[in-house]
Amino acid sequence: MKTIKFKTRADSDGKLTVQLPEDVGDLELEIILVYQAVELEKSAKTPDKLGWPPGFFERTAGCLADENL
Repeated sequence: MKTIKFKTRADSDGKLTVQLPEDVGDLELEIILVYQAVELEKSAKTPDKLGWPPGFFERTAGCLADENL
């Protein structure tokens, strides 16, 4: 048994097209579909809301530009 997880959108009639990997072509399959509606975020989360310290990216962006890694 293999699991494929992805996000997609059904059309206005509730139809959904699923493209499976080529290695399952010409095989008899048993498909179990479990779905959950995804609530779209109305606004992007800021770095502060994601737990980063205020100004972190401004202070660290490009800080290793002169270093030989």
